[in-house]
Amino acid sequence: MDRSQNLGNFWDNPATADNEGIDSRSDDYVSPRFALLYEATDWLSVFGSFSESFGPAFDYDSGGPKLYALFPATQFEGGLKGQWFDGKLNANLAYYDLERTQFVNNGVGDPFSSTPFKGHSNGVELDVQGQIYEGLSLIGTYAYTHTEILEDIANSANVGNRLPYAPENQGSVWLKYDFNGGLLKGFMLGSGVYASGERFGDNANTYTDDAYARLDLMAGYKMKLGGKTLTTQLNINNVNDAEYFILRRARGNLPAEPLMVMGSIKLEY
Repeated sequence: MDRSQNLGNFWDNPATADNEGIDSRSDDYVSPRFALLYEATDWLSVFGSFSESFGPAFDYDSGGPKLYALFPATQFEGGLKGQWFDGKLNANLAYYDLERTQFVNNGVGDPFSSTPFKGHSNGVELDVQGQIYEGLSLIGTYAYTHTEILEDIANSANVGNRLPYAPENQGSVWLKYDFNGGLLKGFMLGSGVYASGERFGDNANTYTDDAYARLDLMAGYKMKLGGKTLTTQLNINNVNDAEYFILRRARGNLPAEPLMVMGSIKLEY
C-alpha cells in the first residue's frame, strides 16, 4: 500500500436505508512486532519493544459512511524491570514513543462529523506494586506525557498544539491492609488517590478541564464457608466529590461520577 498517501485523500458514499451503494474495498497490511528482555541480574531486567499497527479506516458523518486510507501507528517502548524481597515488590520504569492517526469530534457544527488527525506522544511511566510490610500492599503509578498534533486536515493552525484529553502529569497511589490475625482476621481496609493535571478539550486548545484529585476508600471481610470463600466489600468512590469530566467537548460534556457507594458479595467455589 502507498503509506505516503495524504490524510486528505479519502472518499465517501452516502448510505441508503437498505445500505445499498456503500463503497467497499480490501486492504493488506503487515504489522511487525518485536520485543526483547534481558535479565542483567536476578533483580533487574532491561526490556525493549517495537510495534507497528493500523487503525480503522471507516467513520460516519451526516452524509453517511466514509472510507479513509488505513491509519498506521508506530510505538517504541524501553525500560527497566526490578523485583525485590523474593518478588514481593515489583517496579517498572519505561520510556515510550507513539505516533498514530485517530478521529476527533469536538461537537462543533455537524454533530456526526469527525475528521482524522495525526498525533505524537512520548513520555515516562513508573509502576510500583507489591507488599511493603506484613499485610500492607501498595500500587503506585505515575506518568509524564508530552503530546503534539502533527497533522490536522480540519485546521492546520492546530499543528503543534497538545492532544486533547491527555494530561501532562497523572498518577495514583493505592494502599491496602489485610488483617491476618487476632479478632480482626479476615478484615481489609484500603485507600487510594488518583490525581491528574489539566487536559485540553479540543485540538485548538481553546479550553481545559482543570486538574483534580479523587479519593477512594474500601473496607471488606473475607471468610471461609466450608470449602468456599465468602467476600463482602464496601467501596466509596470519589469521597471528596471531586468535579471533573471524562470527556470535554465544545457542545457537550460527560461529567465523572460524583460520590458513590457500592457494596458487593462474592462467593467463590
